[in-house]
Amino acid sequence: MKIRTGFPLRVMMAVAVILTMVSAAWAQVNVLTRNYDNQRTGANLSESILNSSNVNPAQFGKLFMLPVDDQVFAGILYVSNLSIAGGMHNVIFVATVNNTVYAFDADTFGPPLWQRSFNGAGRPTHNNEVGQACGTYRDFLGNGNFGNLANIGIVGTPVIDGTTHTMYFVARTVEGTATMQRLHAIDITTGLERAGSPTVIDQTVTFPGTGEGGNGTVVMFNPVTANQRPGLALSQGVVYVGWSSYCDTHPYHGWMMSFDATSLARLGAFNTTPNGVGASAWMSGAAPAIDAAGNLYITTGNGSNNGTTDFSESMLKLAPTTLTLTDFFTASNFNNLDNTDLDFNPSGPVLLPGTNFVTTGAKEGKVYLVDTGNLGHFAAGDTEIQQVLQAVDPTIRGTGTHHIHNASPVWNSPQGMNLYVWGENDFLHGYRFDPVAKMFQVPSFSDGGVLAPAGMPGGHMVISANGNTPGSGVLWASIPRNGDANQMTVAGHLYAFNAENLNLLWSSTGPGDDTLNFAKGSPPVEANGKVFLASQSNFVSVYGLKSGPPVSLNLALNRPATGSPVTGGVSCDPADTPDKAFNGSAEGGPADKWCSAATNPFLQVDLGSNFSLNRFVLEFAGAGGEDLGMNIQSYMVQVSVDGTNFETVANVTGNLFSIATHDITPAIGRFVRLVVLSPTSATNPASVYEFQVYGTAAPATPDYLVSATPNFQTVAVGGVASYTTAITPVNGFSGSVSLSVSGLPAGTTGSFTPASISGSGTATLNISAAAAMAFGSFPLTIAATSGSTTHSTVAFLTVNRNGAGSVIVDLSSVYNVAGIVTDGTMFDPNGGLDGGGAAYSANQLGGPSLSFTGIPFTIGPPNVPDVVSGITVPLPAGQFSQLGVLAAAGQRQCLFGNLYRHLCGWQYRSYCPRRQRLVYAAELPRRICSGSDALP
Repeated sequence: MKIRTGFPLRVMMAVAVILTMVSAAWAQVNVLTRNYDNQRTGANLSESILNSSNVNPAQFGKLFMLPVDDQVFAGILYVSNLSIAGGMHNVIFVATVNNTVYAFDADTFGPPLWQRSFNGAGRPTHNNEVGQACGTYRDFLGNGNFGNLANIGIVGTPVIDGTTHTMYFVARTVEGTATMQRLHAIDITTGLERAGSPTVIDQTVTFPGTGEGGNGTVVMFNPVTANQRPGLALSQGVVYVGWSSYCDTHPYHGWMMSFDATSLARLGAFNTTPNGVGASAWMSGAAPAIDAAGNLYITTGNGSNNGTTDFSESMLKLAPTTLTLTDFFTASNFNNLDNTDLDFNPSGPVLLPGTNFVTTGAKEGKVYLVDTGNLGHFAAGDTEIQQVLQAVDPTIRGTGTHHIHNASPVWNSPQGMNLYVWGENDFLHGYRFDPVAKMFQVPSFSDGGVLAPAGMPGGHMVISANGNTPGSGVLWASIPRNGDANQMTVAGHLYAFNAENLNLLWSSTGPGDDTLNFAKGSPPVEANGKVFLASQSNFVSVYGLKSGPPVSLNLALNRPATGSPVTGGVSCDPADTPDKAFNGSAEGGPADKWCSAATNPFLQVDLGSNFSLNRFVLEFAGAGGEDLGMNIQSYMVQVSVDGTNFETVANVTGNLFSIATHDITPAIGRFVRLVVLSPTSATNPASVYEFQVYGTAAPATPDYLVSATPNFQTVAVGGVASYTTAITPVNGFSGSVSLSVSGLPAGTTGSFTPASISGSGTATLNISAAAAMAFGSFPLTIAATSGSTTHSTVAFLTVNRNGAGSVIVDLSSVYNVAGIVTDGTMFDPNGGLDGGGAAYSANQLGGPSLSFTGIPFTIGPPNVPDVVSGITVPLPAGQFSQLGVLAAAGQRQCLFGNLYRHLCGWQYRSYCPRRQRLVYAAELPRRICSGSDALP
């Protein structure tokens, strides 16, 4: 039986009240698994502190933030009253993509109780090493810069055995050239490995079948393309681990494996498409739901489906331990879901308490209600299941997506069992289960008043309540502040709603309550009166009742600020003054940001005294609701003890983040300054909504800072540019400091007069461009070394061409390759004719080399990128310069031939879909000149 319901159908149905009481007063809760329990209800029913009365702006807010070493994708876990580090603590456990696990006291700010790295002899996998179906995997970005490699270490939420105090998780590393995945079991009181831990998970794991990535008889697990994204699960002494993909990079399959919780011996394995491909079990990071008998429920995405061995767009029921398939449901429109990438499984299954039903949410915005005793297999129109509910209203933003991410939480409220859904481009909805009709009533019993921002992924939610006591239920939701988090990192918000009527109780929009960058796939965790929220800004934020002033680590909060004038006509408002960047709020609008269209504008704060500074957080235009393309692209962060001589401690280019976090080697400073090198374009202003500074008390040991003025110099060929380098002593420093410079462009030289400084003083750095061969802007690193201590700063040098002559092109790009794409063959993912790893060969070129202006471009054997490297090619002066290009298209036409109008700001970059063929000689740099270098 199946009844289809949705927004067009607004039939009011009788409300039935489920009087299921849970005795939970004053209980201490443990959060040992993703979404609180194996049913994945997402509900903490033992909360006796927070309720709908005291969660409000006056009483509730951010208490402190805990710094970690990288982005947090895995869910936070919580253990109460744990004997650890010589005392009893409530403890949160945090895992980062740098393969680091932390144990923090959950109630007070302080250093970790313990911290362990699980990189072993390797390092975390990088986001350009996971297969390039979507280019560099952009769910992970390195320090806000697309060009920086980002880590993909621990991603799936760990699981804890509360009896043995053992945590299980999968760490992903690269060791030499090998990608490794290992299941770890550690003691949560120390972070040390249990006996027999870790165990390697590699290609020796096989499953019978003829599918992609196999040998015709079995399919092998692929540790490179398998993404351990789902949360781990634990049931009846067995640990369960699942895998998905990275942007559907082939070969991939959905995998589930089972391991003995004591020995870590593998007990079973299941492949969702052993005779096909795809059907990953990603579930937005949710873990498998497990019923009382130990059966697992997982859902799959796009891929192969034959109804017998391959099960894309399906819900699967797997037997305990062996993972034998015992039942399944496949959406009747699975072909359409496959063809349009409308996965059936973005939310993960949830078992409804006290019933025999399981639900899951899909990208179409539908919730499926299925009988666990008979999943129904396949039937036209999905008539074999109980209900298909259009839970996300597709009319709110008709052109937007309507996906449901994260497992939707369930609560037996005083009025009945509620299911909460906050899909993309829609409002939060609450649906009540009718125990007589055995389906969810429509319309929703209530809707939240906050519209999700345009884009993905909607809200990640959990419930806290004291059983079903009236007034105790609070729904906590993390969601992007603005912008689309699909393949991007965006700012986030935390909301609290009354779980009985969905009235808004509190939001993180208040000063000091900022959540920083939204953590995709990591919902908030509420336990014992506190809410813990991960971020992709290298922090965990802790919220609770404000019994006193918050522990503010932000040293810049409400401190005196100065900056470049607010200028730029319609671009900036007179109210966009420097102090707005230090007021603790980032809600957007002219009352809440600093804005300037001055050339290389600066923003500066006085901390009042010296501190040992170690971290900076910058919130740019996108954090305030502006277009993400307005985020500042290039900038420097500088520190000073006297407000005059500034040392550059961070130099950033190619920024993409709306909120950028920068960890630095501790530097002494009272004044902190942001210098904007490049906003989004010459016509756009620089906007900063928040500038946060973190550090500790300054030590009394002698130290020094190095600075260079001016920050920017220009030199023509044959000329000399000079900088004044200053050493500023701290705490009575009197040692000798030697000076050096690196990063000089080809054909230039640098020297200091004098070459060293004792105590304090200045030296002149002269840069001679007598034989300059490279033109444009270059960052120079000026290092100052005294004994084992080195400080450095950055200054910029622009080299201009002096008069007419040949243009010189530096052929050192990874795209300097030529040849023919060979279908199905891959090589170095940083190279390739399309920049995505396609192989090439010379056998269709009629010869082993090409020549351009006398420079040979040698084409070697297939898969060897040896065309040319480190060579400079003189091009004739004039209005046009052309780089010879040959091309042929396999299925669709690709670019071939490219004429350069001039050599400033133009580039040739081929892009062809996979399976296309392209031949070209080289790629010009993005920008090789500026100012007077432009050809007429």
